Amino acid sequence: MNSVQASFGRLVFQARIILGIRAVRVFCDSFIALMIPLYLTARGFDAVAVGTIASCMLLGSAFTIGAAGVLAHRVGLRVLLCVASLSMVVSGIGWSLDAALPSLFLIAFFGSLNPHGGEANLFRPIEHAALAELVPPASQTTVFGYYSFIGAMAGALGALSIGVLPAIFDALGRHTASTAIFLGYAVLGGAVLAIYARLGLNGAEAPRQRALAPGSRGRVAKLTAIFCVDAFGGGFVVNALIILWLTSRFGTSVAESGALFFTAGVMAAAAQLFAAPISRRIGLGGTMLIGHVPSSLLLIGAAMAPTFGIAAACLILRGFLSQLDVPTRAAFVFSQVAPVERAAAISLTLMPFSLAAAAAPFLSGWLLQASSTIGWHLLAAGVVRLVYAVLFFFFVLHHRIGDIRPSP
Repeated sequence: MNSVQASFGRLVFQARIILGIRAVRVFCDSFIALMIPLYLTARGFDAVAVGTIASCMLLGSAFTIGAAGVLAHRVGLRVLLCVASLSMVVSGIGWSLDAALPSLFLIAFFGSLNPHGGEANLFRPIEHAALAELVPPASQTTVFGYYSFIGAMAGALGALSIGVLPAIFDALGRHTASTAIFLGYAVLGGAVLAIYARLGLNGAEAPRQRALAPGSRGRVAKLTAIFCVDAFGGGFVVNALIILWLTSRFGTSVAESGALFFTAGVMAAAAQLFAAPISRRIGLGGTMLIGHVPSSLLLIGAAMAPTFGIAAACLILRGFLSQLDVPTRAAFVFSQVAPVERAAAISLTLMPFSLAAAAAPFLSGWLLQASSTIGWHLLAAGVVRLVYAVLFFFFVLHHRIGDIRPSP
């Protein structure tokens, strides 16, 4: 019994390490994701260039996540987590160099930073798969809820911290401060690499077998196609371009934007805690759907808002409703495949997800530059995500899986 308890204790410790790393990493990712558009505009780049860089970030995420889906069953989860950590080092060093625009495209592609502040890179599917192996199935939705809650709170605090950036720039100078922040991010990546390299994830190593069994491929392919629609819509709602739109439309300050994203992040974090209890009542599929229609309508409302206060209220409330499906989505995908297929399934559903999202920031930058009176990028996001809600509803209805519930 003591050996069993010791083994369970090690698994819990490893899970806590993953959650702790996520908190620190997402805080920094969120801060820098909001800093990058300010950094780029200070260097003279326009909204189209910022949007194109954001697209390159998401394309790079799609590439690495897709590669992880193919390689997870061969190299194991620990190796992939180390590769993801190394990409943090690449990002930090690359962004510190004040590179020209073509080089920034490459740095954005191969680095870990992305416009969604840590939610669309290689870490997420691999950490999900590791946590799924470390905890029993009955606890997965709850643990994924904690994972998402911690990430949302850390992201909110990172967004709030952007308000201190002008003071840092005044004290150190914009160039020196930016370089120091980016190099600090590289050092953090090295620390994360050292921890994951030493962490005993033997229990989370995927068996050496084919990525997906033939019977699972059809369901995963359908889910991937539907999630791509959602991703394309979500790609219009990147924080970097929302900041540019708010500044252009309402003249908001950096501190005001940071406070808005902090409040929206806290609401998003609260949604992670509500998701598991709701899913036990209405099922995973129902929970994924319940917030999508009103959150999409709120995006449309924000796009047409006449004042900053109304736009902020729409974005904050949307932050809560749109996040109800985050912890349940991974559990829903895992419910469609065998345990040994989890890493491949979650990676393959996220890879085209990031790929579809990559096209939208470029279009957002173009729409923003064409007109800032109406938030056309937010309007487009709302319409596309309404289409996703309809498609997912028919998927659940067709497969009769709306009653899937996590165990209490």
